[in-house]
Amino acid sequence: MFGFFAKRQSTNTHPYPTFQDILNDAMIGNAEAPIRVAEIYCLGAGVKQNPVEAAAWYKRAAESGDVRAQFALGNLYAGEKEFHEDSSKAFTWWTRAAEQGLKEAQYNLAVAYCDGRGPARDFAACAKWCRRAADQGHSDAQLLLGHLYRGGQGLRHDDSEALKWTLRAADQGNAVAQHTLAAMVYDIFNDRDDCNDVYVEAYMWSSIAHKKLWGETQAAAPKVRSVIAKRLTPEQIAEAERRARDWRPMAAFQAGR
Repeated sequence: MFGFFAKRQSTNTHPYPTFQDILNDAMIGNAEAPIRVAEIYCLGAGVKQNPVEAAAWYKRAAESGDVRAQFALGNLYAGEKEFHEDSSKAFTWWTRAAEQGLKEAQYNLAVAYCDGRGPARDFAACAKWCRRAADQGHSDAQLLLGHLYRGGQGLRHDDSEALKWTLRAADQGNAVAQHTLAAMVYDIFNDRDDCNDVYVEAYMWSSIAHKKLWGETQAAAPKVRSVIAKRLTPEQIAEAERRARDWRPMAAFQAGR
């Protein structure tokens, strides 16, 4: 987003381009400049913040096929009061970016289908786009895909797949996924007495997550950990806490394999 601060060749004696320099480049057809102008208007960096002007410049780049501009334009339409949070236009531009393979747009599109914002609610379409983003290592998409498998929404119910995808998100450090994984493991294996190490892992994930959560999830986390603890001995709790201290997040490409 801050690419407009990069140095460029110019007759200007200043080491960095001015806004007028960038605007002039945009007017004469420099492919990168419209996005830089849009970013400046979005941030209000040296000019008055202006989402409408930002959208106009993003649109110039988006219509030329720039995937970054398509995604950013969708976000503007979805989130700015100046556009009355126009979910239908956001959906249109996210779709164009998602079709080019941008995982963030694919995830936003999945959520739009899941919530019925822009299109009609369609869990099969949600699952399709969610899977594409999840395959690229998007941790929120992996978490959502786990929910879809667990609930049988748009996909057949499959606890193994639900655990697999939630674990991939948790492995990347997604705190909500870590909390969800702990609760999901307990819920799936609760009626079995031969899964002590599974409960140790669940307690470990709950311990990792609880300091990073917020809101309702943060309030629920101690309750989940307390319920899991009832299935464990003090030694097993100590082992889970040791594993939590030693845990390190995986890179996205590893967690997405």
